[in-house]
Amino acid sequence: MTKHHISAAGRRWRLLVALTGTLLAVMATTTAGASTSTNLSQDFAAQARAIHLTGAQSAALNAEVERIQAKMGGTRVNLNTIALGGKNSVHVAVPGEARPRDLSSVLGAGAASYDPCSGGADYGWFCTYDETNFRGGYIEMYNCADYYMPWGVTGSWDNNQTTGTKARMYDGNGNLGYTTPGAHSSDDVAPWAWVSWIRNC
Repeated sequence: MTKHHISAAGRRWRLLVALTGTLLAVMATTTAGASTSTNLSQDFAAQARAIHLTGAQSAALNAEVERIQAKMGGTRVNLNTIALGGKNSVHVAVPGEARPRDLSSVLGAGAASYDPCSGGADYGWFCTYDETNFRGGYIEMYNCADYYMPWGVTGSWDNNQTTGTKARMYDGNGNLGYTTPGAHSSDDVAPWAWVSWIRNC
């Protein structure tokens, strides 16, 4: 087999070509990500306008959704909703409002979407609220799982899962601090400050 000698200039040329290709690939990925982010931002801005939010309301709502998503994960699917997988999701109210707004008509879905946590949990669900008396933003928990808690000082919860099912609340060190009575049970003034996560089943 004949060995081909590559000159120093040739090696530099190949290295330059390889680096250029890598740089172009990174730029393309970054541009695509920025474009997607921009499109999502434009979609959310359009939704805010459609439900007549002021600039201040829109900014406050967006900041709250981003804060919650940073803690809980999930996928933001519209202006005020984070999907957590399965039937589980977080709905965020405009700060100062009693309920999250339904964006179904804005998104072309027509009738109001099903809401298992409206003022209390429907059968089969565990709902936590960021305000007392089952008001404000809420987390819909249907699937048995661990859920990080993003709420503040005092809120509420409603356990209407299958009869007798208990939810367990843990602090930041993983210590069990409270077990709810079996379903159906609720607390309209619940202390959230110490709760780091909940296992709903």
